[in-house]
Amino acid sequence: MRKICSLIFGLGVFLFFWLVVPYHLRFHEQFQFFRFGVDYFVDSALHPEGFSFYLGGFFTQFFRYPWAGALILALLLVLMQRLVAAIAYSTHDSASGNSPWYPLTYLPSAFVWLLLCNENYMLSSVVALLAALGAVSLYQCASNGKSRIAVFYTLQPVLFFLAGGVVIIFTVCFLYLEAFRPGNTGNRKRTHWKMYAARVLPAVALVFLYPVAARIFWQYPYAKLLGGIHFYRYYYFSYPIQYVAWGLTAAVPLVCRLIPAQAPARIHRVISPVLWVLIAVTTIAGLYHVADKDKELLFAYDTLVYEERWEEVLQLAQKDSPGSSIEMVAVNLALWKTGRLETEIFHYPQLGTDGLLLPFRRDFVTPLIMSQVYLHLGMVNSAQRNAYDAMEAIPDFQKSARSYRQLARTNIINGHYLVARTYLEQLSKTLFYRKWALDAMQYLGNEARIADHPLYGGTRRIRFREEMLFSPEGLNAMLHVLYDQNNDNKMACDYMLAYTLLAKDLKSFARYVSAEYPEGSHKPLPVPYQEALVLYWVQDHPGPEGIPWNISEDVLQRLDEFTAMYSRFAGGRPERELKKDFGNTYWYYVFFTKI
Repeated sequence: MRKICSLIFGLGVFLFFWLVVPYHLRFHEQFQFFRFGVDYFVDSALHPEGFSFYLGGFFTQFFRYPWAGALILALLLVLMQRLVAAIAYSTHDSASGNSPWYPLTYLPSAFVWLLLCNENYMLSSVVALLAALGAVSLYQCASNGKSRIAVFYTLQPVLFFLAGGVVIIFTVCFLYLEAFRPGNTGNRKRTHWKMYAARVLPAVALVFLYPVAARIFWQYPYAKLLGGIHFYRYYYFSYPIQYVAWGLTAAVPLVCRLIPAQAPARIHRVISPVLWVLIAVTTIAGLYHVADKDKELLFAYDTLVYEERWEEVLQLAQKDSPGSSIEMVAVNLALWKTGRLETEIFHYPQLGTDGLLLPFRRDFVTPLIMSQVYLHLGMVNSAQRNAYDAMEAIPDFQKSARSYRQLARTNIINGHYLVARTYLEQLSKTLFYRKWALDAMQYLGNEARIADHPLYGGTRRIRFREEMLFSPEGLNAMLHVLYDQNNDNKMACDYMLAYTLLAKDLKSFARYVSAEYPEGSHKPLPVPYQEALVLYWVQDHPGPEGIPWNISEDVLQRLDEFTAMYSRFAGGRPERELKKDFGNTYWYYVFFTKI
């Protein structure tokens, strides 16, 4: 029965992370850079808590495939539960087999499950908790008193070095397990209290002395050495709720030992099902509360852009309407890559120019997606700067395999082959980027092969031909210069026109369109362009008569309908009435979208 319960719990964890928050796992994978090799092992593992960090990074690299990441998390949480149960109901407890309180052993794993829904709670913390529980199990395996004490005092400093502050859990378990040892109860306990104190009190003092000794060799703050260096992504901020998991891990075995295992059959039949239901309902309710759908949607857009799965970006936008500028950046890029930006730009809820080219933000997520946009535009240096800045902004000072890949690409395009090789050599030490890195190395210095590559050669042909100073306030001017220097850069042209539309700068838009679609041109104007031009024209003229651009009769008719309906509902809330029929027009965007 217990194995079946563990299997059901593990299956629930697996399905949740695989089907409900798969992009949460991808987010973790992109902001770590685990590499095989002695140098990386020495840098990562040879400091307090380093082994749990190293092993956490090893597991996190498999999050590239959500099913693999979900399986790893399920196995780790099930192992945690089994270890807690083993400590609570060791072989020394003859009544362990029928305890109605056994469901309590799932509490630490269930709580850690909730913590893992926070994208900044690191896997190394789970590894550290397992290390602490494993140390307790090893201590319990010792048979007699002397060897048991020797095992504890040997494992305590080792555990601190391998897993950091979770040595507190190990020590707390040691305190009460020693107290429950046969011979420490009843009258003998009163006669041996001094011996008990001599055994356990030094352990408590050592817990607080280990960080002091560690600071002689490693310059970490005392609080971080004891509270966790790599357990939370934001190094300078604490995450106090994680210590509830520490408390549960140490307290549950104690509670199970304090509560009598033997109970009348009638009570046994009631307690156990009630506990199962309470824990299951509380866990499900907690997951519903902490699983952030908006963040998962953002991570999905970011990952799909990174993998250039353009059709899936648009399918996601149709299913869940984008609610932020960064999501609209992804949608607009996907629209252009699928050849639909000119015609379907207002089929999605545009949020202004930030939804096309998002200004730089001081975080480690936004610059990465903008790096993708700039690279496709041919603004290679901007793409490189954003990729580098994003990596340097990672709060726990880690490197990013995704940033390294992007930096290798931009340096190949710019012809900086020695710099590109530096990035590629590091990528070649990974499990999942090695093949790509080795293939990319074949292009270094091979100008003919680069010229034939769709990204390397294609981007070289459309990038700036002269030095250009990046100006966040002059993005449209930069697009104009980029297109003016190379008229083959169709994306720069389309983004330039889209930018003026989203900025509601109809005067500039009309000037750009007149150059791109001169009078007498037979090239058809996309419908959103026609809607913008006719609106621009009627602002200074009594009607569309004499308009110099080729405007279809259907657009003119819809303009009349829009004007009539707008006038009819002008006294109330016309946007509600107009959205049904005109929500995908430029006119609706101009009148009802605030920028």
